[in-house]
Amino acid sequence: IQSGVQLRINGNHKFKEKDFKSALMMYMQGCVGFEMYCATNDQDQKLLDDVHVQVRKNTAGAALKTRDYTLCIYSCDKVLEMLPGDTKSLYRRSLANWRLGEIEKASVDLESILKTRVNDYNEVAESATAKKAARKLLRQIEESEERAENVEIKMARALAVEIPKLGLSDHQYSSSAPNGSSPTGFDASDMLPL
Repeated sequence: IQSGVQLRINGNHKFKEKDFKSALMMYMQGCVGFEMYCATNDQDQKLLDDVHVQVRKNTAGAALKTRDYTLCIYSCDKVLEMLPGDTKSLYRRSLANWRLGEIEKASVDLESILKTRVNDYNEVAESATAKKAARKLLRQIEESEERAENVEIKMARALAVEIPKLGLSDHQYSSSAPNGSSPTGFDASDMLPL
């Protein structure tokens, strides 16, 4: 437990210095130690699990900073196994999934955060912050999806305008070559739909 705590403290120091790669390496070393060690009694195991959760959360945060989104998701999954419903892990996992293009997975986690009910007074502030961040990220996702749809529409319109400019029409191909084939070997029916 002490070596894991020390690795976490050292990792936190590196994180504050914005040396995210070094912090990530320290956190990961701590995680390996926690996964290899089992306590001999319930009290020590609870302490071990508490520190392991904190190191895993820090690993996820550092992984986001280094753009290692797969590691971030893995670390969040581990935290959520030990601490179901942890809003910080749900948020970080949604952010990583979004950056990997997994919009549906990101949205599911964000909606889970928004549905979370908090009974413990000490968790109210963290929950409120997580919900505010979740709403903001959902808006960003929706806006990026709308922009992508607009780009697709513009591209489709541009293609629709460009084809007639090239003089490509079914009429030319069916009447200018034998058997209805194109003189260039191009058959308009071979074109794939958009």
